[in-house]
Amino acid sequence: MLQTLCYPILTKDDAPEASRDALQRIARAVGGIPNLAAVMAHSPSLIEGFVTLREIIRRNADFTPLERELIFLANASANGCEYCQAVHATFAAGAGVAPETIEIKGPMPALAFSNVR
Repeated sequence: MLQTLCYPILTKDDAPEASRDALQRIARAVGGIPNLAAVMAHSPSLIEGFVTLREIIRRNADFTPLERELIFLANASANGCEYCQAVHATFAAGAGVAPETIEIKGPMPALAFSNVR
């Protein structure tokens, strides 16, 4: 039988000290702490790796921010990840994609940011 593990969504104040810098960096980059990052913060190594990889991709990619988010959104849709669709729809809208271009099949984008502080 498959067991589901549930981790609380952390804030920058209750996350382990070693996770706080990465949480602050992602919050500055996207305007808040996405719930996925807030859960990853339970492991300082995981959140640091995630945020660092995200920074490297954005710094070194040959795609514009708009193109990048459309690629991430297409990937999320292909994988059927409703959370990823919501987050990347939000990011795509922030990068300038017209709302009518984004088709969401899942939760509304704002739900991915219930932890914004």
